[in-house]
Amino acid sequence: YVNAVQIYNHDYYCATDDGLVILDGVSHRQITDELTDLTQGSRIRALFTDSKERLWLCTYNGLVCYDQNGQILQFNTENSAVSSDRFRCMTELSDGTLVAGTADGINIIRGDRISQTLTAEDGLQNTQILSLVEGEDGAIWAGSDGSGIYIIKDDKLEQTYTVEDGLSSNIILRIVPHKDGYLVVTSNALCHIDLDGKIRRLDNFPYFNNYDI
Repeated sequence: YVNAVQIYNHDYYCATDDGLVILDGVSHRQITDELTDLTQGSRIRALFTDSKERLWLCTYNGLVCYDQNGQILQFNTENSAVSSDRFRCMTELSDGTLVAGTADGINIIRGDRISQTLTAEDGLQNTQILSLVEGEDGAIWAGSDGSGIYIIKDDKLEQTYTVEDGLSSNIILRIVPHKDGYLVVTSNALCHIDLDGKIRRLDNFPYFNNYDI
C-alpha cells in the first residue's frame, strides 16, 4: 500500500505500510539510504515538506524530519513529549509553527521542539486526528475520527463543529480551504463551512466514498 508520494531532491519518496521507498527521479530505480533503513517495516501515513525544504515523515514509530544535508531528527515517546508514536498527518502554519496529528491528539512544534500537546485532558473527545489545516484567522482546524472538527487557537481548544451543527458525519477525512470557507470530506458526504460557521451538505454530489479534494 502506498499512502503518499512526495517529490524531494528530484526523487520520488513513497510512503508505504512497510517503510519508505525512494525512486530515482530519472532512472526510477530504487534507492536505499539511511532514511529507508531507519523506516524499514514502519507504517508511514503521510509525507510533508516544510518551508525550510525539510521532509517530514508521519510514521507509526514516531515523527521523522530529514533535511537537505541528510541529517535526521526524530520525535517519539522515548525522546520527547509527543502525545503518541502513531503520527498520521501534518501541516505548517503561516508563522512557521508545525502541527502534527497522532492517534492520541495534536502536537505543536516550535523551534524543533514539542511546545504543546492537546489530548483528551484538553477537551478532545476523540483524540485520533485525521487531517490538519490552517484556518483563515490562523487557527488550527483538526479533523477527528469521530468527534467532528476541532478549532484550536492560542494552543487551546476553542470550538468544535459536529453533526449537531450540520456536518453529515463526525468522521472528518479532509478539510480544504476554498474561496469563502472550507470544503469538508466526511465519511459519508461532502460539506461546506462558510466563514461565519454556517454548514451545509453538498447533496447533489453523487458519491459518498470520498477521501480528498
